[in-house]
Amino acid sequence: MSMPLNWKYRNIKMRLFRNNKGFTLIELMAVLIILGVIVGIAVPRLISFDKSAEGITTQYEDSAVRTKATTEYYMNSDKSMTLEEYVQKRIQEEREK
Repeated sequence: MSMPLNWKYRNIKMRLFRNNKGFTLIELMAVLIILGVIVGIAVPRLISFDKSAEGITTQYEDSAVRTKATTEYYMNSDKSMTLEEYVQKRIQEEREK
């Protein structure tokens, strides 16, 4: 008497998966070491991107304040200080906010 075809495939699958019980400790440790190296490289770079972005943002903000302060300086009739002194004063005031 022959077995149905699906039973034959089931027996083959059972034999294939019987010996596989999961990952070994060495394999898991290798994965953890690789992830640690990736994190060790990526995190400092991400932090430096954040710091450089802050610097660029500050430059743009200072540029906008400089333009506004120059306009205010020439529109204002009181010229008790030089243009550069007035601009530096306005930039300092904006940073303190």
